[in-house]
Amino acid sequence: MNIMICSDYKDMSHAVAEFTAEYIKNNPDTLICLSAGTTAQGMYSELVKMQDRHLVDLNTVYYAQLDEWIGLGKDDKGSSSEILFDNYFIPANIDKNRVHTFNGLSDDLQNECKIMERWIRSKGGLGLAVLGIGTNGHIGLNEPNAPTTQEEGCFIVGLENATKDAGKRLFDRQYNIEYGFTIGSKTLLNAKKLAIIAEGEKKAQIIKSAFRDDKTEQVQASLLRDHDDLSLIIDVKAAEYL
Repeated sequence: MNIMICSDYKDMSHAVAEFTAEYIKNNPDTLICLSAGTTAQGMYSELVKMQDRHLVDLNTVYYAQLDEWIGLGKDDKGSSSEILFDNYFIPANIDKNRVHTFNGLSDDLQNECKIMERWIRSKGGLGLAVLGIGTNGHIGLNEPNAPTTQEEGCFIVGLENATKDAGKRLFDRQYNIEYGFTIGSKTLLNAKKLAIIAEGEKKAQIIKSAFRDDKTEQVQASLLRDHDDLSLIIDVKAAEYL
């Protein structure tokens, strides 16, 4: 595992953007898995600026959404799709045919999982996955003890209270969100390259639990740390207990 400790959030966002841009330049037509968490939004801004300066072409790769709240669509404030489109896909002018997202308003939820699985397979699996980490150690919506670690694929997962509370801070109205879609931990573990990002003292304890304490399904991020090509990119506050 490669650990990069940055001075602050701005420095971390720039470092992750440089890391991602380098991968994109060296791996055209690969599939990138992106998180809609707030930690990644600085990275998206940096990548768009890099493209504006002709330092990278963000349209040379394909994209898969990591997770989505069931019950929210692309036009709902705080949905993962809304965040990704507003902060990255639209500003970067990404061709819509290069993007696949979950439809949280679908009438056939299991089919949404199958469609995403087919998208991933059609691109030869995940190339790079850039992942945030929740305060309970979840990756995407792979919650503690989620039954998603033994097989590849995408899943519908019941959400813990901590995750639901985090979601509420993103929404502009009251939603009763109980479930979400997520790309499972096994599929993420089979990506060619992983980056896990975190910032702030609120993430320091879970970073220690995930990357220094024993591996456990109660901390899903810990299951990814034996990946052959994993980079942990965090700021100094998140690195406090490493």
